[in-house]
Amino acid sequence: MWRTMHLDWRVYDKLVETTMNLHPSLWKRDADKIQQIEQAADIEAVLDLATDAIGLASYAWPKRIREFGPNAANHIVARLDSDWMRRHARDRTAIQEHYIGALRWCEDGAADALAHCWDSLDDYGRSLACIVLGLVGARQSADRLGILAGALQQGRPLGQIPLMDAIALRTVQSALGRALAR
Repeated sequence: MWRTMHLDWRVYDKLVETTMNLHPSLWKRDADKIQQIEQAADIEAVLDLATDAIGLASYAWPKRIREFGPNAANHIVARLDSDWMRRHARDRTAIQEHYIGALRWCEDGAADALAHCWDSLDDYGRSLACIVLGLVGARQSADRLGILAGALQQGRPLGQIPLMDAIALRTVQSALGRALAR
């Protein structure tokens, strides 16, 4: 599902439109969170609200981050690499989902940003990063993928590698293969 939501921004738009038509009460339920996100003073304030981005606010959050353009990548990477993440360890999974998902929309900067913060990501974050690298066709980041490919080539049991990493790796390898064939 996460990958599907990041294929094309129109998927988000359609999902929210359908949700609003079927369950308008959800807008009322999430209105305060959405308003906070929309009125946040700067990118740092929006990044702080990632853990509040649930329900329909999970649409408002990346939409607001996109307003900051590709330069949002620098702020996101700084957060992922910082003590701030360690202080928010309880919310690490949700934060990584939002931050890495936001990097997907940072145009050409996504691959460099993910390569820069790779060592700060846990296995789940790396699996999401692999998905994003595949979606943006990141040929130049293939060396980072070698970390996962190396584990598979060393004959480590697949159970020792998170399933999402294995799936993401195949997705990225496929995307890289298509990109290299062009």
